[in-house]
Amino acid sequence: MVQDRDLALPGTGFVAKNAPRNDKSGCFLQQLSSYQKRENKVRMMPAVLFVCTGNICRSPMAVGIFIKILEEKNPEGDWRVESAGTWGLEGEPAAAGSLAVMENNGIDISEHRARSVSKDLLQAFDLILTMESGQKESMRMEFPEVSHRIFLLSEMVNQKQEIDDPYGGVFSEYEQAADEIEKYLLDGYDTIVHRATHSDHDGQRS
Repeated sequence: MVQDRDLALPGTGFVAKNAPRNDKSGCFLQQLSSYQKRENKVRMMPAVLFVCTGNICRSPMAVGIFIKILEEKNPEGDWRVESAGTWGLEGEPAAAGSLAVMENNGIDISEHRARSVSKDLLQAFDLILTMESGQKESMRMEFPEVSHRIFLLSEMVNQKQEIDDPYGGVFSEYEQAADEIEKYLLDGYDTIVHRATHSDHDGQRS
């Protein structure tokens, strides 16, 4: 949450603490310049967005799992990894089942808050991975300008399998969804990295 003395940089996920509110000595402009450099760095990062329906079950787990994989396989790399929903339950935390499964795997997603996809959000990402074919197809139709970046997660391993929504189900259904997500992310890791780092995003990578 942005406090009174914090400066949020739109779209970056970063918050600059105790940012000055005036430019009497030029300090504000100097600090703002450093924040802008930081924002530019974020824009250059490979960026992956995971999408499900409500953004409270599968996609938050995908973010947590993929970040853990990146920390193990590419600890020196800088990535932007986030999630959203086609019908995001705005502001809602991750489902209890997702929180519990991730906690059992040493992953904390308690800070997650749901949101919906939008044109501006999608344009900020190099690769957009969905849990269901319907999500992929609906977004490709609604956002044709980024359609070439939208894929079903299982397509990263040359399959077309959906990951069932565990919402409202028992704990084992959340575990199964998490296991499937992890398998696709591990087996498709090289493909994900290649697509995210060879994107046409803003003309910065090709």
